[in-house]
Formats: sequence, C-alpha cells, structure tokens
Amino acid sequence: MTHQSNKDIHIPIYPYLSKVGQSHKYIDSFELDQISFGQALYIFDANPQYEIALTNTGDAILVQGKITAIAKTSCVRCLDEIQIPINGNVEGYFFLNQNANIKDLKEDEYGFVDSKNTICINDNLYAAITYELPFTPLCNQDCKGLCQYCGCDLNKTACDCVQKIAEKKENEINPNSPFAVLKDYKFDDDD
Repeated sequence: MTHQSNKDIHIPIYPYLSKVGQSHKYIDSFELDQISFGQALYIFDANPQYEIALTNTGDAILVQGKITAIAKTSCVRCLDEIQIPINGNVEGYFFLNQNANIKDLKEDEYGFVDSKNTICINDNLYAAITYELPFTPLCNQDCKGLCQYCGCDLNKTACDCVQKIAEKKENEINPNSPFAVLKDYKFDDDD
C-alpha cells in the first residue's frame, strides 16, 4: 500500500489530556490525495473527515473515532469509474513513556507520545481507510467485464466473439489428434 498525503497530523497532549481520565474530541479533515491498495488506485477529490476522542488512560493515550470519505477508482473488470464510501473506525494506543511495558502487543498496535508531547495519527487514519477499501473493486458483484477479444463492455453490449472463436477452433481440429475422431460423434442426451 502506498499513499500520498502532504502533511502529518500531530495532536498535542497537554494541557487537554494532562490528567488521568481526561478526554478531548478532535474534528478535522485529513489531507489525502490517493492510496494505492491491492490492484487499484483510489483517488480522493475531497479530504476525508475524521472525528476522534483522545483519552488519558494513565499510561497511554487512547484514540477512538470515525473517518468518512468517498474514494474513486475503476472497476477491475469493466474499468468504469466507481465510488467507494468510507466509514472507518479509527483506533490507536500511544504510550506516554518510551520505556513502557509493551509485552503482548504487536508493533503496529501502539505508538508513543513524542518528545514534543504530541501524537501523530496519520498511520491510524490510513489504517481505518484501507480497512474499508476492497482489494478488488467491482462496480457490482455480477460485472461481466470487458470482452477479451474485442474489448466491448459486456455489461452494456453483447458480442459474439466467444462463439466465433469456438467455431473457429472447432473447424481447426488437428486431424492427427487422437481425439479428432470425436469431432463428429453424436452424444446421447439420455441419462
């Protein structure tokens, strides 16, 4: 996954979260142009909007909230432009002390408050967005895609390319093939 954003979002901890149990809400937008994920490039014409609550748990800052956006991409079958609504959950856990006891946690499950007493939530926002993106975006599950021979959109136009290719192959059976004798064989439709 690659993404293109122009700035990091650093949220100050003090004075809003200096005491255990204190919470503070942030509502803002996240500057994001595009994300490459799976087989697709997702474009954001408008910045994703987030609303998060930060809470001082005593040893860390807990981040919880939502992020919303509309991502544009192309259907991987027919190449039509589609819009993907994003309604993601933002989560994070930032330890106040760099020497905190972090056993039983994976590296991507936590962060640290930096030396300027701020937390950077970019990775948390990216994670919430990408979790909502399909790895293989489709305009709909029944998309027929493009004809591999003439390129027409099979959702909008019917073509006879597959039939023509099958007829051509049927007429081009190798006479030296051991299966060539089956070409004219009439199979019974009886069970």
